[in-house]
Amino acid sequence: MSVLRSPLARRLRALALAVPALLAGSQAAAQLRPLDPAEWRVWEGRAWVAGVGGGAFADQRASLAGTEGRLLEAGNFALAWRTGRVALEGGGTVQRFFRDERSFAPPAGDARPDPDGRRHDTGDFRIATVVRLTPEDA
Repeated sequence: MSVLRSPLARRLRALALAVPALLAGSQAAAQLRPLDPAEWRVWEGRAWVAGVGGGAFADQRASLAGTEGRLLEAGNFALAWRTGRVALEGGGTVQRFFRDERSFAPPAGDARPDPDGRRHDTGDFRIATVVRLTPEDA
């Protein structure tokens, strides 16, 4: 067994890559909310995975607007297709409704206060490619 392929060597290599990434964090103030995580069910023996739904979030921050409030998402959808070690994903949110409840900072950039405290827009739409780097049994 090669020293570079030993379990200890793999763990040390992973740690050497992870520590700088954890220490290099910075503040992200631009998104309404984070993107959804990768669709992991596609790696559990299924070639296709699909889903639809919605979301309701209390105390959600709209960072660029400098407000916090309730976010409702209507028409969330996702589709993932896997072939071998590669998965293609698509998804998004058809509509978002945000109600300002309190202000925590002045608006940034071209963001402006909304007179009635309601914001409405089309959500994000995304296409992603996920490549599995680990063996099937990992």
